[in-house]
Amino acid sequence: MIRMLLLAALLVASLTTANALPQRAVFDFDGDNKSDDAVVRNVGGAFTWYIQRSTAGFTGLNWGVASTDTYVPGDYDGDLKWDVAVYRPGAQSYFYILRSSNGTVASIPFGITFDDPRIAQDYDGDGKCDPAVTRNVGGNLTFYILRSTLGFTGVTFGTAATDVGIR
Repeated sequence: MIRMLLLAALLVASLTTANALPQRAVFDFDGDNKSDDAVVRNVGGAFTWYIQRSTAGFTGLNWGVASTDTYVPGDYDGDLKWDVAVYRPGAQSYFYILRSSNGTVASIPFGITFDDPRIAQDYDGDGKCDPAVTRNVGGNLTFYILRSTLGFTGVTFGTAATDVGIR
């Protein structure tokens, strides 16, 4: 009996460990699990991203409109490399993501004009950054999240007058 309980405990522990995603470095644009140095600069009204990758070297690219966009990098495609991304507000706001996995652009409609997109992170544990915004709803801070595997959710947490959503 003791042997069966011990084997069951070991099986549960191994399954839990096998399914857990490893901790990943933030701002890792080359996938080596080390944070990379990056700056975003307004150059003639456009965002120019300068990234010093720890193993893949320096890169620079124009991505985003400095007067309207908010930069929101993250690993949106799940390839273990952070993607260059911006959020463009409007009556229908968009996340524009330059996928590091294949160089294509993803245009994801999500949010409205006065939403704050600086909370985009992996909310469902699948290794992909999920588009997310905070919004003042009746004086409360509401988090709206478009999870890649679990779908849309909204969570009210905080006071809009004094709090800022962070991740």
